[in-house]
Amino acid sequence: MLADSGNGAHLLYRIEMPTDDGGLVQQVLQALAFRFDDDIVHVDQTTFNPARIWKLYGTRACKGDPTTDRPHRMARVLETPDDMAVVTQDQLEHVGGWLPTVETATKDRSGLEPAGYGPASGFDLDGWIAQHDLDVEGPYGWGQERTALDLRGCPWDESHNDRSAYLAQFSSGAVAAGCHHNGCTGHDWHALRMLVEPDLHANHIDRPRLELVTGEPVAATALAWEPPIPLKEFDLPVFPVDALPDWLGTYVTALAEATQTPPDLGAMVGLSALSTCAARIYAVRAQPDWIEPLNLYTVTVLPPASRKSAVFSKMTGPLETAEEELVRELAPEIAEASGRRRILAERLRHTESLAAKVEDSSKRLTLEGQAKQLTKELAACEVPATPRLLADDVSPEKVANLLAEQQGRLSILSAEGDLFEIMTGRYSKAGPNIGVFLKAHAGDTIRVDRIGRAPEYITMPALTIGLTVQQQVLRGMQHAGQLRGKGLLARFLYSLPESGLGYRRAQTHPVPDYVKERYTNQVERLAWLKPNRTPEGKPVPHELALTPRAEELLIALLETIEVELRPAGSLGTIPDWGGKLAGAIVRIAGLMHLADSEEETFVTRPAIGVGTLANAIRVGNYLMAHARAAYAELGADPVVEEAEYLLGRIESRNWTLFTKRDLFEMARSRVPQAAELDRPLELLVDHGFLRRIDKDRGGPGRKPSPEFEVNPLWLPQTTHNPHNSGSLLELVSETGDRAERDSLIAD
Repeated sequence: MLADSGNGAHLLYRIEMPTDDGGLVQQVLQALAFRFDDDIVHVDQTTFNPARIWKLYGTRACKGDPTTDRPHRMARVLETPDDMAVVTQDQLEHVGGWLPTVETATKDRSGLEPAGYGPASGFDLDGWIAQHDLDVEGPYGWGQERTALDLRGCPWDESHNDRSAYLAQFSSGAVAAGCHHNGCTGHDWHALRMLVEPDLHANHIDRPRLELVTGEPVAATALAWEPPIPLKEFDLPVFPVDALPDWLGTYVTALAEATQTPPDLGAMVGLSALSTCAARIYAVRAQPDWIEPLNLYTVTVLPPASRKSAVFSKMTGPLETAEEELVRELAPEIAEASGRRRILAERLRHTESLAAKVEDSSKRLTLEGQAKQLTKELAACEVPATPRLLADDVSPEKVANLLAEQQGRLSILSAEGDLFEIMTGRYSKAGPNIGVFLKAHAGDTIRVDRIGRAPEYITMPALTIGLTVQQQVLRGMQHAGQLRGKGLLARFLYSLPESGLGYRRAQTHPVPDYVKERYTNQVERLAWLKPNRTPEGKPVPHELALTPRAEELLIALLETIEVELRPAGSLGTIPDWGGKLAGAIVRIAGLMHLADSEEETFVTRPAIGVGTLANAIRVGNYLMAHARAAYAELGADPVVEEAEYLLGRIESRNWTLFTKRDLFEMARSRVPQAAELDRPLELLVDHGFLRRIDKDRGGPGRKPSPEFEVNPLWLPQTTHNPHNSGSLLELVSETGDRAERDSLIAD
């Protein structure tokens, strides 16, 4: 069907697929945009959720304000075929296959790229195009993390002149090229480089193809190397913003554009904002004996000057407004209760004074009875605490006090990392005091008895923590072994996005007013949610359940996580964190379920659907990758630590080629079994420090120990290495301009 939405033309195709399509529809839209976007045509990639892709034709589209050149228009059907054929999954996957990926851009790196080029270092595609005078159009919008250009004419077949040939570059520097015609299958970036730069054949060997043609082995040393990727540098995914509720994801995306910050930052703070609103008000009964609270501990790591504070204040501003409104609403009740308590206290003091002075025993007994009654009334006269949603610079002792005042609910949100310093005991002679943070995450009862303080008894506490910190704060946690040993680090959800520093645009699009207003209204509405009450009037959380299909998905998730917790699994090096991943996903699903409803109360729809849980699992996959990177930064990933140790041993011997057996003999005192070398060696190969050379002797008996070649471009990162030094003074002195040097030194 061809239709006019009132905001533009769109095509409707019939598909028969489950709601959770694994991202296939989104991939198809991205592929269509990649194939057809230009200065006139723009394929909308943002609407792929099956619940939001339909239009009620015959109604007026009133998105945004009407203008002279873009008035509000009627949505209408333009053309309808006689037979609505179903587009098959195979057809969708074929179209989605048009889309280049980082994997397809880099999988065939067989030495054709000279050292210093490629994804690890960033390829200057614009310079390469200009150098070889290629005729291109674009770039066209293909997402924030990638750029697409059209080649005017296919370099492999002149008859392909329908914009079928392309070049694409990812934010990592990886480059992809090709042509959409079947006759050009297999023509990729490497094939284009070989066509445009035939001299590459003389300097670089395509080892697999050469061995296939000649039948002779080619020495690995003949292959080109690229600089290795640091062990603590990871190719981390970007936060799946489309998994969030629409009003939140839209605001996060718009704010990321306006501030030129990664969407991960706004998304993580947004989850903390949802947690602030819903913690201890709702909980999820995931299974009959499993109740999961909805509070989160999050930490987002970015370097200085990344505009963390700007995004943080925008995301948390509605919470501060809601807190002020809560204080205003409760102020009369607080004032009334305070006055009543003062009157009771004064009456009690006066009655006790009279009872102490009166001589008549009967009058004294009467006064004592009155004093006893006033004492009971005074004890029962509670003055509500001033409402607090947020705290910042606060000690563990004060956290317990505030949790008691606020009936077990509090949020510590900060754009700095001071809380980590407090947790490590930097300002306490007694050392770390993290008990309250451990219990307030799990909902365990907190009992505090201290000299000079009234006893504090807090049931089902729900503390939210949301921090945005610099890298050195995370690295400073390396020596806080107690934080991991007692399980505190495992309670945090980590995000380590790329900052974009050096690539930010000065001219950006501001957040539309209606997007900001919708976010503000939703957060303020959620902040006014009220808990359930027992017959005695005590606050308890409402319970959310899972639909039957969501329960099945949760069971599958638990089984998958259990396998990944094995030593060789993706969570094998961080089992303490991985053991809490399912709970974190359930909490996120509960928050997203509440946020995705427009209702004033959620008690009438307590079941979390399978789609919401699936989106929470997508967020969980993101968090899992970032947790591994964070633990490596903390020095808590043993595979990374072992790999660093092995690099040191290899460096000490100045090896350029060695066998696994050689390395085992040298590291036997630390690595008791040769099999324990496999994972660190695999990591060193993946990061480009080593290259494995397998030898097959072809006969019976034990196979020879695998050999490893050392990357000659790897140099120890020491201050004595001239390639790694480079001060402002040294760089300026090379110009020979003393005035310029003195000026820069003064700056």
